Amino acid sequence: VSCRAGFIRLSVTNRRDFTELSDLTASWVLRRNGVERARGKVAIPSVKPGTSAELTLKTGTTPDGSSLWTIDLDYSTKRETLALPRGHRVGWDQLL
Repeated sequence: VSCRAGFIRLSVTNRRDFTELSDLTASWVLRRNGVERARGKVAIPSVKPGTSAELTLKTGTTPDGSSLWTIDLDYSTKRETLALPRGHRVGWDQLL
């Protein structure tokens, strides 16, 4: 994770065995000491199984070292499939 002038860059790794990640979308919330400071959505690129790619979040704020900052990420399906409805949550992460 790196922070610079209103942007946060982070790495996403595809832990699936056979499918790339472009069928998913991600939403995020940036919090400072538990209080929401920014939120948004980010497109997930086509990441082949077992590989990683960088995501850039446009936060409009730059975390500093004087507070506890967290980023909550939720991953959900872009489209309805035979097994899951559109928008179904399939994973999440919290980064400190």
